[in-house]
Amino acid sequence: MLVSGPSFSVGNEEEAFAKVLAAAFVKAKARAAVLATQAGAGLGAALTIEEGEGAEFIGPRSFDTAAESGGAKGAPEPTPPTKPGTSTVKATVHVVFELT
Repeated sequence: MLVSGPSFSVGNEEEAFAKVLAAAFVKAKARAAVLATQAGAGLGAALTIEEGEGAEFIGPRSFDTAAESGGAKGAPEPTPPTKPGTSTVKATVHVVFELT
């Protein structure tokens, strides 16, 4: 028998992803500016912007099952602890900038 849950996640996933996506764009722009400067050029407008692989939400896993912890067969299942944790939200963007 397989039992799963409870499952915890970011409260507003769309809002969290929008913030991470914006931060990914800012980071891409900063890196492109460094490269443009090294090439003796300036950074122009973004010509194309593509979202990478979409939103990725990675939730915490903080409990062991009886099978994983070597619990004896027929022994009562331990109650998994509920602890505050962190969730990770990842975003990838691919941006092509104009050089000026």
